[in-house]
Amino acid sequence: MALYYYGTQQVTEEEAELRFLLAQLHRNSTWLAFQRRVSAEEDLLAEFEQGIAAQKSRIRDLAVLEKLSVEQRNRVSRWHDMYLTKADFETLVPICANLRADHQYLSNLVHPLPFAIERVDNTKGRGIGTDAEVGHSLICVMIARRFLAASVVDFVGLVADALPAPCSKAADSVRELVNHGFADSQSAQNDA
Repeated sequence: MALYYYGTQQVTEEEAELRFLLAQLHRNSTWLAFQRRVSAEEDLLAEFEQGIAAQKSRIRDLAVLEKLSVEQRNRVSRWHDMYLTKADFETLVPICANLRADHQYLSNLVHPLPFAIERVDNTKGRGIGTDAEVGHSLICVMIARRFLAASVVDFVGLVADALPAPCSKAADSVRELVNHGFADSQSAQNDA
């Protein structure tokens, strides 16, 4: 999502400024929390607190907020670094059409450590791969490759006029990677 949020999605200058300010606010708020944890000097903490208050005030005054939906404005008012949701990305960016399913797949299989179920045997902890691990790893790589390839293709599309012909031709080979392998796995799922 970050690649599209900050990179290839075309937005107005005002919306780009909002995104930048929200990202900076998130960064500074996270850094302030870290500084508090390590017991930084009060002067440094006060400087960050003043800067963050100024950033929030600047964001509140942006006219572009009126162009956002109520839900998006609410996310901004809660200082989310991204006011677009996964559902928004599924609607706005074609490559993200299954973003929530991809996220759920990766999330559900990472958090509960599914491989522990497959490794309750003599191979546990010995570095010997199982079919479940290999299959999961391949799907993760395919999902990552899909989004990275789509980002490259979209970026090349944005600057195509400024690129020499060999670069545009190289993008064609990257374009093939966006869906390569997914059609086969989708038809296999349908057959099952």
